[in-house]
Amino acid sequence: MQGQKNRLKELQNSWRREELHKNEVFNFDGIVDSEQWEEVENKKILFLLKEAHHKNITCKEYFDKYKTTDYCLTSDLRKNGPWKMWLKVAEWAYAIRETNTDKLANYSEYCDGYAGWEKQNEIIRQISVVNLKKSAGTPSSDNDNLATYLNKDKTKLFDEISLIEPQIIVCGATFKFFKEIVGADSLSERNDNWFYFWKDKIVIDFYHPANQFPKLMNFYSLAAIYQRALIAKNQ
Repeated sequence: MQGQKNRLKELQNSWRREELHKNEVFNFDGIVDSEQWEEVENKKILFLLKEAHHKNITCKEYFDKYKTTDYCLTSDLRKNGPWKMWLKVAEWAYAIRETNTDKLANYSEYCDGYAGWEKQNEIIRQISVVNLKKSAGTPSSDNDNLATYLNKDKTKLFDEISLIEPQIIVCGATFKFFKEIVGADSLSERNDNWFYFWKDKIVIDFYHPANQFPKLMNFYSLAAIYQRALIAKNQ
């Protein structure tokens, strides 16, 4: 566990020294809580998202305020999460965690049993998060801009995902970028059910958690896709 944590830290420390990320706020991500992650047996979930942003604050303004140009998303989530969009991520993690080949997770049970912050924080601490773009994040992502960063950071993103060792990867409107990172040939054949297999991992091509679709639709859609993937994997 400690070795994995140290290797991820070393990777991102070298990453933030790359020319592309100099003079920018660098977003450290990965495993939210190493101890909680270690305790998850067969549903280690990684959310692959686009970018983190800091309310249009400049690097200098960020440094003047926080005395650093580093932002640790995992530490923030561990101590303070979830908030806003991350509340939906907690719902999605629960949807997967409580779904198996015989039953779907129940949204009403989530609302009844996980209404408080402490329970939601418990779920968030069991996940991992990787942002494609580690610096210069904006509120609205531009795919051409993301592609520029991906072209430079592809190898490091592959290394980060590999070091995290997830069992399930939820691509939040990032699947086309994921294909570039791992290589399309390494994925199972295209299907109409929004799931794929990469090595022994389930990969789900889903919406970004900031989408405006109803929470109920998001929850059961993701649970159903994951269930179909599980059934296919066990065949």
